[in-house]
Amino acid sequence: MGASSLRRFLSPAIAISLFFSLASVGHADVAAAPPTAETLAEQAAAYAERTAPARIVFSRKLDLFDSDLVDWDLSADGTRLIAGEARQRLAMWDVSGEPRSIWTHKSSQLVQRDSIIKISHDGSQVLIASPQGEVVILDGASGKTLYTHRALTRPVKDAGFSTDGKRIYAVDDVGNSFVTSPTSDGEVDVAVGVEPNAKPTNVRLSVAGDRFWWKSMDVGKELKQWFAFDRRVVGPIQLRFPQHEIVVAGPKQWFVGYRGEYAIVTPTLEGGLLQVHAKYAEVIDSPMEAYFTSDGSYVWLRARLVLHVCEGKVGRRMGKIALPVELATSEFRCYPDANLICKSIPQGLELWKVEGEPAPSHETAIFAISKLLDEQRFDVIELVAKKWDGIADNFGNREHETPTSFLMQMMQAHQLPNETEAERNARYEKWIEENPENCQFMRILMGRIYLAAGYRARGGGFANTVTEQGWKDFYQNMAKMWKVIEPVYDQEEVLAEAYVSAVIAGKNLQWERAAVNEYLRKAFAKSPNYHRTFAEEAVARLPRWGGAPGDTGEFAEKLANKIGGDDGDIMYAQIGRHLINFVKFENLPTEVGFSQERMVRGMMLLSERQSDTYLWNQTLLLAARIEDEEAIESICQLLSDAKLQPSPEVWFGKYEQVDQLYAKSLGLTPEERSTLEGEWKRLRDMAMFRITVDREVRRQGALKMRQAKEKADAPME
Repeated sequence: MGASSLRRFLSPAIAISLFFSLASVGHADVAAAPPTAETLAEQAAAYAERTAPARIVFSRKLDLFDSDLVDWDLSADGTRLIAGEARQRLAMWDVSGEPRSIWTHKSSQLVQRDSIIKISHDGSQVLIASPQGEVVILDGASGKTLYTHRALTRPVKDAGFSTDGKRIYAVDDVGNSFVTSPTSDGEVDVAVGVEPNAKPTNVRLSVAGDRFWWKSMDVGKELKQWFAFDRRVVGPIQLRFPQHEIVVAGPKQWFVGYRGEYAIVTPTLEGGLLQVHAKYAEVIDSPMEAYFTSDGSYVWLRARLVLHVCEGKVGRRMGKIALPVELATSEFRCYPDANLICKSIPQGLELWKVEGEPAPSHETAIFAISKLLDEQRFDVIELVAKKWDGIADNFGNREHETPTSFLMQMMQAHQLPNETEAERNARYEKWIEENPENCQFMRILMGRIYLAAGYRARGGGFANTVTEQGWKDFYQNMAKMWKVIEPVYDQEEVLAEAYVSAVIAGKNLQWERAAVNEYLRKAFAKSPNYHRTFAEEAVARLPRWGGAPGDTGEFAEKLANKIGGDDGDIMYAQIGRHLINFVKFENLPTEVGFSQERMVRGMMLLSERQSDTYLWNQTLLLAARIEDEEAIESICQLLSDAKLQPSPEVWFGKYEQVDQLYAKSLGLTPEERSTLEGEWKRLRDMAMFRITVDREVRRQGALKMRQAKEKADAPME
């Protein structure tokens, strides 16, 4: 297959798959029974429980030798350690508990200053590549030599095992390389590199799957690369960035990074043709290294101050973990299968553990729900909605979102391959028609889909800018919305989210106040803390929707007082968090009659209950705006206890005040504080620059579209 037949797909489309396996393991000869709808619903619904932010904590120190390490590596599960030291000792350790030596070579010619030492993911074999070009394979259990590869005669620059351990690879300083099985007696694939006087740098080779390898190097300012399939070079992979600062293989894919941009590159065979898919993503702080889990489902990205956790197939960022000061200024390696970080120190290693779930629960929920939607398991979706009914915790780090509204948004965005929105809607409507006794959530969902269609028809401008046809389509969709939802309220048990729809319908269809109040009474009786219902009503009472001045503030105050106590203040805060999407925070007292102090107090109470980093940063911002130093200090303490830092991506302004209080909460020395504050400023400047650039790009794009439209509409001469 020549380079001309190498097809490339570079679109940033995202495909999501199920994170966890739902099938139970049974007898080898008996097929496992498929999980019931109830089981599937329980497993998916479990993600509504918000987990605390993951953090990195020191675990233990491993004292291994009486001299410094040359190189070392850990098995994927973190239980086997191979290490060589400056006096040419090579040892295998069991580090599942206190370090226990399994075997030692006291004077090994294999261990030299520039030797590369690797262990297979399962710990069964060890690879040692020498400066002279030899690559030796040892048995992990005994230390005996299994095979010596002599295909190379120059210093080896990169070597290792494939994820499954079935192949090894090695490349020398001018790019000569081979890929073969660890103990192969057969032919070794040698790919010729460049002339020695070319002096290439960043020479890399890695393998993914059982049929692909990728080699790259920098020759001067030029990137040279070779991509091979079944022992034949088929051509370079052209990505949209010019250089490859990081190239790391997973089990079936590669991570390639360049500055703040990266791609997940996956080769596949489709219809007998080789196709290479690249999915792109960006981060503000450039990755310095990448580490895949053994199954390829996740990839960890090490940046200067944080560890990003990304989905392994498309690179979508799922979470980030702040690095402790001791790691932020050091080199280390990650072993994500074991939630482990390993740092080299004189005569040994330090082990650090990632505590908690590296990926937030709402991100993991996307995998589960997407799988159910792909399989059209609407019976399970209805069960999940019942299990999530009335849960008022914010979900997905958004102030006006709950697990139920998150589920609705996923279903509104989901479409099967090559399916139109109309075809998707027809599938949903068919479920309602065929399952009249089990379609309450689907009715609410379809109502929300009609609502979105109505808003699209109306447009986002002021009322006096909407066309006659726009208003007609808007009210037609509002009528469809109410028609599909109305039967829900006749049922004995009504989902809390249904009352949100009633409030929205009342606002848009201009119902009498008494009719809306009836639904509000029922909503309060069922779920008094389900803030979405009452936040929507507070918005509906703004003057722009016909409310009298002060109506919104009075409604929020009466409701909060009726609930009472901390829960009342939290409800007040939740209403305020939604209101500031319509009224600026600084204008709440004058325009709405809304107390900023009570809102921040409620947000502080909520922050103590929920491990929600967006909430924490939003509270920090608003507290800083009203000069509430006590609240600022409390939030800084929550962040530092969780090994997190204020996010420059969420809020701007008040930096010096917040930095000082945050540094105080960390208990840093002046030198440490100065180093980190400089890094915080750098990241903030980058964030501001990107936001400015993004705005300018959008402005220029809109200008070009308008100019193109004007040109197309101009009369022909």
